[in-house]
Amino acid sequence: MDDLIEMHLGRLKGTLTPMAKALKDFVAEHSVDRERVEGYKERMLSDAHAYRLRERLGTGGLSQAPLAQRDGLGRRQN
Repeated sequence: MDDLIEMHLGRLKGTLTPMAKALKDFVAEHSVDRERVEGYKERMLSDAHAYRLRERLGTGGLSQAPLAQRDGLGRRQN
């Protein structure tokens, strides 16, 4: 508790600790491989979609085919 009080007193005295960097400042100092980021993003979206599908299959008691039919999806016609 004393540490919390000291921290607040320090703020009142103007001895603040430096704030976190803004995102633009961080990105400017660190290189970002956009291709790699996009790859991670695609995998994360795919994983989220698969999770939601598994969740719906499990809670609704439906197999994949009836669920697709109910949602207006079906096999692609060649």
